[in-house]
Amino acid sequence: MVDVNKLFPSGPIEGAMNVFIDTNILLNFYRRSKNELEELRKIAGLSKRQKIRLLISDYLKDEFYRNREGEIARSIKAFENNPTDWSIPNIFTAYPEFAEITEYKKKIEKAKKSLLNTVRRDIKKSALVADTVIEDLFHSSEEHRVVEEVLSLGAARALHRRTPGKRDSCGDAVHWEWLLSIIPKGKDLAIISGDGDFASDLEEDFLSSYLGEEWTRVKGSKCTLYTSLSAFLKGHFPQIKISEDVDESYAARLQESTRAMIEQFATLQSQWKPVTERIQAIYAAATESLNVKEMQNMFRLMSPFSPVVKNQARAVEKPVTEKKSE
Repeated sequence: MVDVNKLFPSGPIEGAMNVFIDTNILLNFYRRSKNELEELRKIAGLSKRQKIRLLISDYLKDEFYRNREGEIARSIKAFENNPTDWSIPNIFTAYPEFAEITEYKKKIEKAKKSLLNTVRRDIKKSALVADTVIEDLFHSSEEHRVVEEVLSLGAARALHRRTPGKRDSCGDAVHWEWLLSIIPKGKDLAIISGDGDFASDLEEDFLSSYLGEEWTRVKGSKCTLYTSLSAFLKGHFPQIKISEDVDESYAARLQESTRAMIEQFATLQSQWKPVTERIQAIYAAATESLNVKEMQNMFRLMSPFSPVVKNQARAVEKPVTEKKSE
């Protein structure tokens, strides 16, 4: 069984850390490997289990979907331009291996064409592996709305060329103003972004000193930049090797809670057993002697502790009275 205390130590994170994943990180997953998508699954799992507070806005989702097709198109073009129609000098054509190479070449071309058709079909259905993982991430946390006031602040920030962001875009500026507006004072923030817009010009793996000072001044807390999901996970959840570890830890906690509840019930049951036996003995004796007053006193004393006894208390006087009058 997984040791939950070891899997989620108190360590560097107290409660749920505020985490913002920039759009560029999500778009990068359309050209990354399956192993890197696994990192995104871990983040989604942590968000579902409320180990992190994943900050997702309608503005971020809109930015993602606006750029999704362009990122996919670039990946398809790169794949299509990957040559399979290589030329072989004549000196090799007289050898038997040449025929084997030619056959492999035909198979590769056929497989490449089939793969492109399959990928294009899944693109239309938003059924790529990256689509599925990112949608799971979006559904792992509540979506927040970016209000007009924040949009205006972001636009003004970009107009005055105040970091973060590119000169021809206000996207990161809006994200920053939104984060300043939504996170309570005294709460830390982790930003995961890999395009350099939040980074220092001197050290690309660190947050811009300008942004860091602004965050500390306004929020009285710390803002940390991570340039990849793996860097964030390594810094705060190094014990999670695969995404299933997150679900396994949740199952382990549930199993432990159930075990504790069963033990508590068994303890209560063992404690009540002699009391129940005593009640039954008194009830039998009182019924035999037709001592109504004694029975009523007994049930009056016991009724606050058990609904069953309380119900018996309401019913006891009539049967006993009827027996006495016989």
